[in-house]
Amino acid sequence: MLDAFVGSVLILIVMIISLYKWIIIASVVLSWLKVSQENILVQIIHLVTQPVFKFLKRYIPTQYNNIDFAPMIIILILVLIETFLGRLVIGM
Repeated sequence: MLDAFVGSVLILIVMIISLYKWIIIASVVLSWLKVSQENILVQIIHLVTQPVFKFLKRYIPTQYNNIDFAPMIIILILVLIETFLGRLVIGM
């Protein structure tokens, strides 16, 4: 019973991580496009992603030749966590 609950919680966490990866990708695409910053969807995406980017930039220099690699690094970390949790669920 407890294994099923823990497995369900882990699967939910994996799904949230997957959703957050897509939000980061949307943030990157929106940074390339000329989109109004007054758009509510743009503001929500910015509100959700920028604190994580700023936290990473505080500890790791993420810019090289005016290209910001923070989204790529965050996605890589999320993929590692997602893979670990997925294997943890399979092992239960």
